[in-house]
Order: sequence, then structure tokens, then C-alpha cells
Amino acid sequence: MSEFRIPSNANVEGEEYPIVGIADYAFYGRKGINRVVLPDTIRFIGDHSFGNSGITDLYVTPSLFRVHRYAFDETNIKYTLSDHVYYLPSVDNPYCVAYRNDFSAQGGIGDLNPACQSVTDGALDGVDALGGKATFTDQLVSIGDCLRDYWDYSKLPEGFVGTFLHLGGNALRGCAKIAEVNLLDKEYPLGQLALHDAVNLKTVVFTEGFKSIGNEAFYGCKTLTSVMMPGTLESIGEAAFLGCDSLASISLPNSLTSIGVNAFALCPSLPFNAYDNALYLGNPDNPYLALIKASDISISSCEIASSCLLLGASCFGGCPRLTSIAIPDSVVAIDKYAFSNAESLAEVSLGDGVTSIGQYAFFKCSNLTTINFPSSLVHIRSEAFSYCYKLASISFPSSLVGIENMAFSNCQSLTKVDFSEGLRYIAYQAFYNCAGLSAVRFPSTLTTVGSEAFGRCSKLETIYIPSSVTTISTRAFSNIASSGNLYCGASARPEGWKFELPEGWTIHWGYAEKPILPFEG
Repeated sequence: MSEFRIPSNANVEGEEYPIVGIADYAFYGRKGINRVVLPDTIRFIGDHSFGNSGITDLYVTPSLFRVHRYAFDETNIKYTLSDHVYYLPSVDNPYCVAYRNDFSAQGGIGDLNPACQSVTDGALDGVDALGGKATFTDQLVSIGDCLRDYWDYSKLPEGFVGTFLHLGGNALRGCAKIAEVNLLDKEYPLGQLALHDAVNLKTVVFTEGFKSIGNEAFYGCKTLTSVMMPGTLESIGEAAFLGCDSLASISLPNSLTSIGVNAFALCPSLPFNAYDNALYLGNPDNPYLALIKASDISISSCEIASSCLLLGASCFGGCPRLTSIAIPDSVVAIDKYAFSNAESLAEVSLGDGVTSIGQYAFFKCSNLTTINFPSSLVHIRSEAFSYCYKLASISFPSSLVGIENMAFSNCQSLTKVDFSEGLRYIAYQAFYNCAGLSAVRFPSTLTTVGSEAFGRCSKLETIYIPSSVTTISTRAFSNIASSGNLYCGASARPEGWKFELPEGWTIHWGYAEKPILPFEG
């Protein structure tokens, strides 16, 4: 029998990286592999990873929480079957990981073997539909995404202290027995609603390296009093701590780049730090690290603290009287909805530190006329400036990598766009219905233009596409001017160009010189 032991780390250009999963089709059709041993770093096994292979024996660890339903398609892999639940074994535990069930086929309700240590995504789906619950035991250390009402917590002791490699969506939702949770996963986020309404949870301990807290993860944890975030945390999801009545202290790390809408709403015991017309959360060294919300929706101005690193989601969203804002150099990220529907906002000055502008950040700022993009900017997310009707001109920095879906769609006054060298892609409907745009010239770094990226730009009549662009999706230039000129750096049409132009257009192949655009004349 041929045995293959997957290592826990891979060396890439001198750097060590943990191996956290088996990719789709990784061992597909490999008849010579019969026995596979996984390291304790593996979190997931992908689609058809071992499909149609010679595998018969797979040994896993409790860190595994995601197995694609077709991972072992057309194989003779050995499972352990107990009470209608199928398990993948570890070297010393035949019931290590619950992988799937046949509750519906058998018309009965099974339960977890007491020795089970991990339950993968959806492994127990159907137990609730059959009127039952699975027994949650203190042996479980990894839990994938669950449906609501999976669990019977009656066998857990009161004041249970749990240590988990991973908690997926709904994993401990409504568990009144748990008092303390220790979270060890450094690679995957705490799942959505993972501890939703765990009403007696008092203490949360994150391991250093932990990066993300999912939406509503601690929603309604009414006895949670304080949270010390790890110095590696990057994002806190929407409503993550909403309704945590007793939460009186929280320390946010400098690594944080995203705080979701209502992440700390309805936390009456949590003191915010006020500066000018805004409320902040932070840490002892920087109490103004994250701007959470305007002090009042009716504010007309706000001076942002000079040490602020992050503008949280919807922090100024819907402030109807706010007319201008200067964002200091300290700010690194502008989160989604930050200024959405601030209908009077006409002028925005971005500091030199901003790297990311989030989804819907300036959505429907209908009076916004000008905005400067700093040389630090890397990402503009989906619909960030959609429906900014009065935005007239844009100049992108060379640091910008891509323009996401619908980022500037329906900016109908936009007449000038300066694409700098460095830009790699323009996504779906990025400039859709920019009716005033008459000419575009792409940089030599661009490779991809998405579907309808310039659709319904009805005045667009001059386009320059360099030879670097290899992929242009169908309808990228649909419903543009009926006649015009397309200047191409390529000498012939590349295979990846799927778009069509109106019959009145003239195409100039092998055009070496960049044309002068009308607004440059």
C-alpha cells in the first residue's frame, strides 16, 4: 500500500507557510495513492480532492471542519459508521471527524458518538427536520457551519469553559451553559452567529494570530463584560457585539481594517471616546483608533482625530447636512457605507495613508463633485462611488490595482478618467451608465476589462486598448456611441476579446502611439 503523509508546512521562496487545505482535484485520478495521513494544520478538503483515486485509508485530525460533499467521489475510502453518522478516523480515534449522515434515507435520527472531536460543515443537516437534536459534548473542539437548532446542550456542565480550534456559523448559538470560550484558530474567522444569544458567556480569549470575527458572532451575549482583542485582528463583522448589555470595556488593535455596521450597537455599558462630532473606540495607547459613528446624524462638519486609523462601516452614512470632510493621513481604511447617502457631501479630501475604500463607501453622495485619490490607494470596492451624479473627473494613482464591480456606475457627469500605469483590471459595470464619458485610454499594465464595464456610456467614441489587455468580456462596451474610433496596440484581435462594437466604429490595429484624448486637446 502506498502511503503519503502531507507535511504541515511548505517553503515558498524561503518562507514557511502552513498547509491548511487540500485543493479541488488535488489528487484526482491518482490510483497509486492508497493511504493518506493529514497534519493537524488541515482545515478543509476540497471538491473531488481525492475523486477517482486509489485512496482507501485517510487519517485526519480534529482541526478538519470542512469537507466537500464530492471530495471522495468514485473511491473506496473507509468510513466509520455509527448511529447514521459517517466519520473520518484519526490514527487513534475512529470517530474523530463527523463528515456526513444518512438520517433522511434511514428515516430516523442519529446522534454523535461521544468520542467525536470535530463536526464538519453540514455534517448533521436534517437532524432538526426529523424533530431531533445532536448531543453537544465537551469532547468537541472544531465545529463547522451548522443550521440553527442542531444541538442539545443538556450534557454540558453549567459554567462550561470551552477551547476550540474552530467555531463555524451557528456553532454554539443559544448555548446558555458556556461561560468562557478560548478561540485558537489563526486561519479562519469565527463564524456568523457562532455564539449568538450565549446569554451566560462572560469571557472570550482569542489566540494571537486570530484575524476575523463574523457577523452577529456575539449578538445578545448579555453577560459579556470585556473583550481583549488579539493584536492580529483585521475585521469585526456586522452586529458582532450588538445587544451585549454588560460590555463595558473593549480594546481594539492597530491591525484592524474593518468594523461592520452596528458592530457595537445597543451596548449601553460601553463608553465611547468623543472627539469633535464623532464617537470612537480604541485602546489605551490610542483611544481614537476607529471612528464608529457620528455623534448625531444632523452634524454639518466633523474634524477627524489625527490618530484615527479606520472609518467604520456607516459611520457618517445618511448624515444629510455633512458638506465636506478632510480625512487625515493616519486613516488607512474607509469601511463600507462610511458616507453612503450623505446627500449634501460635496468635497472629500483623502489623506495620504488611505489604502482601501470600501463597498458603498460614498454610494449616492449625489452632490459629490471632487475627490482626490492618494498614492497609497490600492483598492476601490464595489459600488464605492455609484450614483455620485455630480462627480466630474477622476485621476487614479499608480498604486491602484483594480476597480471593482459598479464602483463608478451611474456617475452621469463624469467626463474625464485618467487611468494610471499600475492598474490591472476593471470589473463588471465599473463605469456603467457614465453618460458623459466620451473617451478612455487604458494603461499598459491593464489585462482585463469586465462585462459591461463601460456599458451605456452613450457618448463614448474614443477608446485606446494597449497590447497588454488580453481579456475583454462580452458587452464590455455595449450601448456606446454609434460611431467612433478604437485604437489597439495589438496587431490583430486577441482570442480573449469577446466584445462587439457598433457598425459605425473604425478599428486601428497596431497603433503604437497613445492617442490624444478630447479632454486633453
